[in-house]
This record gives sequence, C-alpha cells and structure tokens, in this order.
Amino acid sequence: GSGEVGVADVAVRIRPVAASDTRPALLTARGRKAVGVDGDEIGTVEMVLIEEPEPAMAGSGDPIAGRAVPRYVVLEFGGVLGIGRHHVAVPIQLVDLTMDPARVQLDRAALSRAPEYNEDAPLGRREEERIFRYYAISPYWIAGDHPAPAVEAARGKSR
Repeated sequence: GSGEVGVADVAVRIRPVAASDTRPALLTARGRKAVGVDGDEIGTVEMVLIEEPEPAMAGSGDPIAGRAVPRYVVLEFGGVLGIGRHHVAVPIQLVDLTMDPARVQLDRAALSRAPEYNEDAPLGRREEERIFRYYAISPYWIAGDHPAPAVEAARGKSR
C-alpha cells in the first residue's frame, strides 16, 4: 500500500575450495606466487572461491550441472610481516592457475586499487557486481557459464 519496496542483496553460494575437492589444480593453488602482466610478482594466492551448485541441478542430466565452478582467486599482497595485508577477489577469467607462478592479467597498480575482499562477510551479488565493474569484464551470470580456457585446462589435468 505505501509503495515502498525493500531490496535484499543476494548471497550466492560462493565458498573457498575445500580439502575434499577433487581438482588438484585448485587445491594446490593456495600459497602459490602470482605475477602480473609485466612479469613482476604481485602477491600470493590465498584461496580459490567456487560457486556451489544448486542441489536441484545435480539430477538435471546436464554433465556440468551439480559441479562446483571456480569463480574467483583471492590474492594477498602488501603489508609487513602479515600486518596490513590486503586481499582482493580477482575473477577467475583473469587468472591462469595452470602456471607456477600463477599468471594474473593485471599489474600491481590495478591490484592495489581493486575492491577489498572480506572473508568474514558473504560475497553477495552487489559485491560481485562491484568486482566485475572494477575489472571491466562481463559477470559470469551474464556472460554465460563459460570458464576461462585456463580453468578448462586445469580441469583436464585433474581428470
């Protein structure tokens, strides 16, 4: 009656890769150094964030339905002795985890201006939109569920 509408942020089912995940490339990424487009070290892989599949999708007959999909790589950088470290979630499309060190399609300056990632807060759609706007790439929910070629290569190596 009053015409007021409340809008809630959607918390998608995104979580860090667990030890039980069957893709070694995603599990072994943690702690790996990351280099930027110029070849300079820009940080360390803190974790890989995956999107949890919806329970109803598992029985849909789609071969990739029900599988968790990598969405972000959380990079840690800056600070001294762990104090003042920054964490940013970089869309998986911009990171090649098949390489050691991991290759990131950014430089240190772009990473330092990126939106901070807070692992204590759920990653909602609003935060995801802000991340994709910053990196100027299409969000996975608009671009379709097509992981980057590096992700597909990592999947192939872990089979």
